[in-house]
Amino acid sequence: MIKYFKKLTDAIPNTALDKALLMIVPNWDNQFPLDLHPEFVNCLRSLPCEKVIHGYTHCSGHDWWNKFWFGTGNHAEFSTLSGTDIMNRLKSARGLFEKCFGKPSSWFCAPRWQQSKKAHNALMEAGFQGYMLRDRYVF
Repeated sequence: MIKYFKKLTDAIPNTALDKALLMIVPNWDNQFPLDLHPEFVNCLRSLPCEKVIHGYTHCSGHDWWNKFWFGTGNHAEFSTLSGTDIMNRLKSARGLFEKCFGKPSSWFCAPRWQQSKKAHNALMEAGFQGYMLRDRYVF
């Protein structure tokens, strides 16, 4: 995986790296917690770009519609969660992110850019500077 990640990042011009946003899922599908993969974390750390939390697991379960339409489970993790579940996932994501990168991310982007209105309040309460939606940034 590291080899393919390096090929991908090598394709980005050096002049663009410090302007890029890298979306990071701290525990992909509840099966890939970053803290258990230090070599991959070191690759991510080496990039000068802004690192953004992109959900916690990226998944909110499996359903036939998403499998049919996208070929995957439901990756709109923050679209239907309760306020409590949103806050718990944000805390988990931020904690794991900070453990791996030494500082918390101040930005968030919900998987598939889909988040409920409850997520706004939770993000502000959790101390995020802002978040990205499909059509705008919210500060």
